[in-house]
Formats: sequence, C-alpha cells, structure tokens
Amino acid sequence: MPFQLSVVRAGEFVRCGTHGSIHLGESRRILLSLADALFRRGVDKAILDLRNNTIDPPLTYAQLYELASTFREAGFGARQRLALIVPPDRYSKAQFFAICASEGRWNCLPFCTFEEALDWLAEVVELSPGEAATEPPGGHQGNRPAAGDDDIDTRLVAAVQARAGARVHEAAGMLNEYRLLWELLRRARDQGDGDSLNQYRPQFRDAEISLRRFLLCD
Repeated sequence: MPFQLSVVRAGEFVRCGTHGSIHLGESRRILLSLADALFRRGVDKAILDLRNNTIDPPLTYAQLYELASTFREAGFGARQRLALIVPPDRYSKAQFFAICASEGRWNCLPFCTFEEALDWLAEVVELSPGEAATEPPGGHQGNRPAAGDDDIDTRLVAAVQARAGARVHEAAGMLNEYRLLWELLRRARDQGDGDSLNQYRPQFRDAEISLRRFLLCD
C-alpha cells in the first residue's frame, strides 16, 4: 500500500559547537521545527537517519530525552510512525530515544538498516480514531521480551515523561536504568539463565517502584 514518507538526516538538525559537542538548544529548536512541518503536511511516517553523524562527546540520556520529546510536542501520536536508523553500537541509546519519542506507545522503533525500517513502516496497521498502539505494529517485537510481568510498563513511562518538567535529567536517568534492567532481563530470558533472572528481576521491580514514587513527588 503506498504511503507518504519523509526522511530526516542528522545533519539537518544537529548543530555542534567549535569543539564538536552538540549545541542542544539550537539542535532541539530545528528538530522541533522539522517535526512540526512534517505533521502539518500530514506526513504520518518518517525515518530519522542517524547513521552518518558523530558527536563528541556522545549524547547523554538527558540530551536524548530532550531531543526525543520534540516529536511529542509537535503532535506525534498513535497514528504516526517514526523509524530510527542507527549503527549497531548506538542501538541501545536509540531504544531509549524511541521510548521517549513515542510516549510509551510502540510507534517508534530503532533499526540498523534502511530496508528493515521501510519494511516496518509498510506493515503498520492503521488505527481507528482514539486507538493507541500498545504492541509493536506489524509483528515487529525488536528486542522486547514476551509480554508479562518483566515487560516495560509503557503507561508508566509516558506518565513519568509528562511529569518530568524541570526534573528532566533525573527522569532521564531513572528511565534509562529501567530500560537497562529490562534489557538484562531480556537477555537472561533468551539465554535461559535462571540465576540472572532472579538477580535482575528484583532490581527491575525496584526501578519501577522508583518511577512510581517519582510521580508522587511534588
């Protein structure tokens, strides 16, 4: 089925200072403008190509959170799809970016090749008005474990993002710890490593509790 697609490359919005470090404010402003323009034109599927871009020092999780949130601010919702293309060594941070950009839904996923991203975008099932994607569309599970108690609570992630405000750095750190522990659980499950599952599961629960406490803070 034909669909309208736009590709945004890192060089279109990333701005760096004289020493190679990112100029976050300017980069965020440009990315928000680009995202806003896409959605105003009715483009509901886009690729963010981050392969040919090197920032030194690498982006922190707080900086990734700031950039990813531009898509939500521009109106990125359940009916839009965003595919990230990154080199394999940056896949972990791309997963974090995807969680923040999609506000807990599964309408943003990272890939390592253009072809994989296109396949996913082409397979997306259209949603009815008001319907949110709670599972990765098109059967793409990525690195997500089977649904269950060890899965990421996407509604919790979305609530923390919405509440972060001036505490964005704290929220980003907590969300990253939550995601990293989920990744460790996934690997332990894939490898049938019961000892590691028993080790990481309580830590994952504690990280989840910390996020819920964050929501209760003034």
